[in-house]
Amino acid sequence: MCTYVFFSDSDVGPLIGGNFDDAAHWITQPQKWTQHYTLPELPASGLYVHHVGGSPCDLEEEPAEPFPFVPKYERARNLDQAEQWVHQYKHFAKGPYQAGIMDLRSGEILQIEHSLGDGDARRVTNGVAFDTYGGNWSAKLRDLTSVDHPLRHYYNARIGYIERTIAASRSTLNVEVMWDVLMGHDPQGPVCQHEDSCPDGVNFITLCGTVLAPLLGRYWVRHIQDGKPPCQSPVKEFTFEPWTYAGGSP
Repeated sequence: MCTYVFFSDSDVGPLIGGNFDDAAHWITQPQKWTQHYTLPELPASGLYVHHVGGSPCDLEEEPAEPFPFVPKYERARNLDQAEQWVHQYKHFAKGPYQAGIMDLRSGEILQIEHSLGDGDARRVTNGVAFDTYGGNWSAKLRDLTSVDHPLRHYYNARIGYIERTIAASRSTLNVEVMWDVLMGHDPQGPVCQHEDSCPDGVNFITLCGTVLAPLLGRYWVRHIQDGKPPCQSPVKEFTFEPWTYAGGSP
């Protein structure tokens, strides 16, 4: 249960942000979630994949024989092949599941969604992509979740906050704007969810948030610390050798 945000172009090049949400009891077991803010490995393909949880799909019938896997999209040659896999394996995917894929060579972005037995994909044309759990941008998959499901309302509120925050800063996308998105506190669907303010039907809190600038060689992390949520905890900065690619998709 998470959120991802992609800026294909910012003042430091591509920016990839994400929050990791899970059940509150994991606060006392950091080994469960510290893995989510370790420095990501350089993807040899040039495709960076950020996964989040899917929608409840409470109206969809379970596939008779679900095939328990999700394609390793980071192994695709390019976004064309990744998109092909979404449709090729849509009836076999282990869902619900959502992800954003950025081609770091070109800045192009593909968003994908899987339900229990179907899938969809779309290309992003404006250089900004984001998603979170509990709902769908895909119309056909959206119909698989009850309009009254609490997570669907939560999803809509979160997406609305992210859209408004990015729209207000569209001409100056940077690390600060990314943190404004990830640490936001919309009353109905805060992107940084605290334990003491979970809406009815929502049982997940935000354990950590990360921002990656792959071509700059910087990685920033905020996580629960000393009982304080990520938005009230200090930012930790890590440096690494900038990721470089020859440029252009093969």
